[in-house]
Amino acid sequence: MTPEHEHFLELAAAAIDFELSPADATGLARHLATCPACSQAARAIRDDARLIASLPVRTMSVDRARGALAATLRPGRSAGTLRLALLAAVLALLAIGGLSVGAALVRHLLDTSVVVKATPTPPTGLPTAQVSPTPEVSSRVAGWSIGDKLITPRSDLAAALLGDGRVLVTGGHDASLSASSTVELIDPASDVSSPAADMGTARELHAEVVLPDGSVLVVGGVGRDGKSLATSELYDPAANRWAAGPALAQARSAFAAVRLADGNVLIVGGFGTSGGALASAELYDWRTRTFSAAGSMTDGRAKCSAIALDSGAVLVAGGQGGTGKSLATAELFDPTTERWMSAAAMHTARRLFTAIRLPDGTVLVAGGFASTATPTSDTEIYDAPTNTWTAVPPMATGRDVHGAALLTDGRVLIVGGSSAGSRLASTELFDPAERLWAAGPALGLARAYFAVVVIGDGPVLVIGGDDDRGNPLDTTEIYVP
Repeated sequence: MTPEHEHFLELAAAAIDFELSPADATGLARHLATCPACSQAARAIRDDARLIASLPVRTMSVDRARGALAATLRPGRSAGTLRLALLAAVLALLAIGGLSVGAALVRHLLDTSVVVKATPTPPTGLPTAQVSPTPEVSSRVAGWSIGDKLITPRSDLAAALLGDGRVLVTGGHDASLSASSTVELIDPASDVSSPAADMGTARELHAEVVLPDGSVLVVGGVGRDGKSLATSELYDPAANRWAAGPALAQARSAFAAVRLADGNVLIVGGFGTSGGALASAELYDWRTRTFSAAGSMTDGRAKCSAIALDSGAVLVAGGQGGTGKSLATAELFDPTTERWMSAAAMHTARRLFTAIRLPDGTVLVAGGFASTATPTSDTEIYDAPTNTWTAVPPMATGRDVHGAALLTDGRVLIVGGSSAGSRLASTELFDPAERLWAAGPALGLARAYFAVVVIGDGPVLVIGGDDDRGNPLDTTEIYVP
C-alpha cells in the first residue's frame, strides 16, 4: 500500500469519530471518488466501527477488542478487511474512552499486508450526465441503514442527484432556525459528506433542479429576513462554483418546480412577499438562462404538487389557497401553448402531500393536511386520458410533510412525516398492481421536512429534516429495496 493510500485510509478512519478539516474532507471525498479500492476499504472501516461501537462494553484490552470484533464480524471476511476492521475497533474504543494508543499503532495496523480487492463498476454506455449504480451502494443490506452525518443540521432543505452520482444538498434552516447559505455534497458510494461552495444567498423552502447541461438551478425560497426571495443561482459541479442567475418576476417560497421534457423548468404558485398564495407561473429557459411569464392558474396555491405527465403537460394539484384552506382543485399546463386549463378536482382537499408519477403514467397522491385538525391518510390516483381521480385504499397512518420515492419494481415508498404534531419513523409501501398498502421498515429516526433522493439503481437517500422539538437533524439514512 502506497503512502498516499495509507494517508487517505487514515482520514477515512478518523472521520468516523472526529471532524476533519475542510481541506482534508474535500481531499478525502475526491480521492474516494476516483479510487475504488480505497472507497471499498473506507466502507469496511465505517461499517465495522459501527459494529464495535454498538457492543455493550466500555473498557477492554486490545486482545478482547480483537476477540469481540471476530465474534461480531460477518462470516467470510478477508484477512485484509479484518485488519482494517481492527483499526475501526481501536478508533471506536478510543471514542468511548476504553483505550489509549498512539499513532504508531494506527500505522502498524495499516501496514503493507492490507490488501483490498475492488469490485469494478460494470460498463453502462450511459452519457456522462447519468451515473450507473455503484457496487458500494448496491451491495448494502436490504432495508434502512445509517448514512454519513451532514456537516450542517438542516430542515426545509433541497437536494438533487448530480450527473456524477453525488447529491447536492442546499440551504434549509440550521440550528439557529434561520435560513442557511451552506452547501454540501454527499457521495453515496463512499458515504462521505463534504463541504461545497456556499450559495450567494441564504434560503429555505426553495427549489433545486438539475438542468440538461449538468448545472443546477436553485431558485426562490425564504431568506434570513423571513421574506420570500426572487433570486436564483446556478451551480457548476465541475468547478464547485456558484453564479448569479436571473431574478423571478415575483418573489416566491413553498412553490412547486418541475423540469419539462425540453429541459426548461416550470415554477408554479407559492407564497409571495405579502404572504398570499400566488396564481402566477414562470418558465426558466435553460439555454438562454432567462425567466418568462407562463400564465396564471385559476387558483392561487402554495405547498402544492406539480408533476410532468407522459403527454408533456404538467398536472398541478392541491395546495394552500388564498383563504388559508387546503384545495382539492387541479389544473393542467400545456408547455406547447403555455396555457392553463382546469382538471378534475381531487376527492380530498390537501396540502403538504406527495405526488408520484407511476410507471403506467398515472399519478398517485398520498396524505397531506386536509380540512381537519390531523393529516389525512387518503390516497387517490389521477388518470390523464380520462381526466379522472380514483380513490384507492388509504394508508395505515395519516401524515403530511413526508417523503415519497418510486422504487425500481414500481412500488412507491412513503417515508416519515408528521401526524398530530409528532414526527413519524414509519414507512408504507404502495403496490400499483394490487392498489394496496403494506407496512415498510421503519426509519432509524422519526423525521419530517426532509429531502428524498433516489440514487442510481434504486436506493433511496433521506436527508436531514427535523425532530419532534423542531430541531434540525444532521443525519441521513439509506433504504435499499
